[in-house]
Amino acid sequence: MRRVRGGIWAGALALTLAGGLRGQSLAHKGWAGNGMTVDPWWKTGVFYELDPLTFQDSNGDGFGDLNGITARLDYLQGLGVDAVVLSPFQLPPTEDKTSKTTALDAAYGTDEDFDRLEREASLRKMRVVVDLPLSGKRTVEATLTVARFWLSRGVGGLRLTAEQDDPGMASLTVADRAERVRGLRKLCAGYLGNRVLVWDVPGVDPPVGVDGPQRKVDPTLAEATVWDGAALRGFLAGGMAGAEQLAVSDAVNRVRSGQRLGAGDLGVEKTVAAALFLGRESPMLYFGQELGMAASGTSPVPMAWGGAGFTTGTPWVEMGPNAGVANVAAESVDAGSLLSWYRKLGALVHENGALHGGTVTVVETGYPDVVAWVRRGATGKEPPVLVVCNVSARAVVISLAAALKQASNRAGGQSNGGVQTLAASFAGAVVQGGGVALPGYGVWVGSLLQPGLEDGPQPVISHRRGR
Repeated sequence: MRRVRGGIWAGALALTLAGGLRGQSLAHKGWAGNGMTVDPWWKTGVFYELDPLTFQDSNGDGFGDLNGITARLDYLQGLGVDAVVLSPFQLPPTEDKTSKTTALDAAYGTDEDFDRLEREASLRKMRVVVDLPLSGKRTVEATLTVARFWLSRGVGGLRLTAEQDDPGMASLTVADRAERVRGLRKLCAGYLGNRVLVWDVPGVDPPVGVDGPQRKVDPTLAEATVWDGAALRGFLAGGMAGAEQLAVSDAVNRVRSGQRLGAGDLGVEKTVAAALFLGRESPMLYFGQELGMAASGTSPVPMAWGGAGFTTGTPWVEMGPNAGVANVAAESVDAGSLLSWYRKLGALVHENGALHGGTVTVVETGYPDVVAWVRRGATGKEPPVLVVCNVSARAVVISLAAALKQASNRAGGQSNGGVQTLAASFAGAVVQGGGVALPGYGVWVGSLLQPGLEDGPQPVISHRRGR
């Protein structure tokens, strides 16, 4: 299917419905997601949603395509992405099961281009996940047929959405939608390789009694219009109540979080990123949010690579209003940029076992807009991680409990009193004199090297306003 200028979807993507689909197929030997690993990658994986038409153009026609995505996989790998989620780029195939040979719409590329994208992603330990819109025009069996097509192609999973502009959706009750989700969950569980099912369908909860990789999109941050301590605490509480959730702050047809929550304030956007990466098991990013890309309302904008990076031709839609400064080329060489912070967080969640599963415990700080929480990993082998977010414009000094001073220093990083700094959203962060100074909208992340300190009789942290 093809989007023309103005954001209207048109055309169609025909799919191959060859008889005898390989329900238990390994798809392509050696590809990620094909059964060669039993690693539950989806539990802590970083998902990255992109629109194929606005991500990267490879042939100069002004429209993004599959080969363009393939050309940018190294960038996504550097961001810590585990799964590339392709926004809807197909219409339902014909329900004529005798149809055997059709091809991808040339607007996106060829079958070989899609295979190449999957293969190259696999070489980088990434998977490709495709959207499967639930349509009132399509029967349950037809929906499962489309799902089998993609799963047999080797995709790492399916993301379910309610198809836009489909009048038939109104005829689907919550029970109808739940029936489709249950059927798809069982289908995915029958394929090897931890094929994840991600759903973003209102009113439908995780299928009961069906095992297998699954995630439900939590739109709490994507729907938020206020960003303060109460909003962040509410987000954390939602994560503790639903371990199967996948957090998002930006999504298609929504005003980008940087504009909606902070009017483009870099510090605000860094705290939102910290909440996504460190407050839940796994986030789903929306392309360009790692740059602070802006748009006019909910209009689509091309990925801002810098210069003529998106296309050598004329983009089918105009570049975003801040593309001249919020772009990959400029932010890659700036250690204090939003992109650098996203890369740091992506590396941290992959390297630190305390951020893999386990529990999230909110710590009382005594200050409404200073929010702190402790992450303990599922194995319990790694020191707990303490995250402190100043969700206000005021500078504050966070004082660690006196007991921390008596813990022995550990080598391998900046530490004091049993606390090791792992990351900070601002330059010059140190634990000194038992405290950490946080600027407005500053984030500090540390490892609690002395076990049990966060459970002591006195609060782990207190606060006082910075001068």
